Amino acid sequence: MRILYFADAASIHTQRWARYFADHGCAVAVVSKREASLAGIPVHSVGSLPNLRKYFAIRTILRDFKPDILHAHYITSFGFWGALMAFHPFVLTGWGTDILVTPERNAFLKTLTRFTLRRSDLLTADAQNVLDQAAKIAGRPLPARLVQWGVDVDAFSPAGRETARRELGWSDKFIILSTRSLEENYNIGTIIDAFSRIAPAIPEAHLVIAGYGPMRERLGVHARATDVAERIHFTGALTYKNIALHYQGADLFISIPASDATSMSLLEAMACGLPVVVSDLPANHEWIEEGSGGFLVPPNGTDAVAGAIRRLHADPGLRAGAVLENRGAVLTRANHAREMERMMGYYTGLLDRASAG
Repeated sequence: MRILYFADAASIHTQRWARYFADHGCAVAVVSKREASLAGIPVHSVGSLPNLRKYFAIRTILRDFKPDILHAHYITSFGFWGALMAFHPFVLTGWGTDILVTPERNAFLKTLTRFTLRRSDLLTADAQNVLDQAAKIAGRPLPARLVQWGVDVDAFSPAGRETARRELGWSDKFIILSTRSLEENYNIGTIIDAFSRIAPAIPEAHLVIAGYGPMRERLGVHARATDVAERIHFTGALTYKNIALHYQGADLFISIPASDATSMSLLEAMACGLPVVVSDLPANHEWIEEGSGGFLVPPNGTDAVAGAIRRLHADPGLRAGAVLENRGAVLTRANHAREMERMMGYYTGLLDRASAG
């Protein structure tokens, strides 16, 4: 099977997806806006080309690579370019914002999204609310499947917790970890405000903000204005290996975006057995039962966020229960290898139907 991905080759999510199929006997190539190096997988960077030249460059790649499947990730960019190619079978994967947020910005973007969705032979997403919204935008039922990106459950595991805490210097600390982008949607400022409320009564508490984004400087100013600035730490972007180490060493994971599909950060944290404080959003209800693996809070509810952190800090039994509850959910429903096996089956089904019809 020959698979051509239209996706951001610099994204670890794209890399993990492409790598799985390349390692399982498929010929894989990626058309990307950004350059990246994927050992053994050709990456064609077209981001610097004007639109007309980009169109013909992609047509040439299609002609030369001769894929069996064209699979675009992110509906309102790579998906649109894929739809223009009029190639089938054509698979789309929604990432969340491309369905839940971008099409609502104006009528043109909604029309573009509808055009793209209606040309797909299969749509996948990692949350049911994304698939439901896509059908609404398309104005008709879509061939769709719920497929998780999936977690490497060996790399992201509670095993090695004490070693991770020693290595990170966290042995005597209560670590609240955020790994989302430093962008407005993720409400990092609310997390800082909630932490500043609970920190005076929990002297061992530290907030670790791992990530990068356009709000880094503004959030730094925000943190320095609190009375607990010395216990708020910005790490910048972490490597895939280091982010696993941070999950293993932390005590609590927090993620409170205003809009989200199923978050890989959430699933990675759950795989490491962490209790979580997350936004009260439909996608999170698919994973977290209130008061069991963690708490669901309003995205901008500073008091609610602070209260959830206090409850988890005060209840070691609740935190211990999350190891089984949250890791069990990931093992059952978001194991990367199993999800990609399912995707292989969907690819094969599409090709079988194409050859039969």
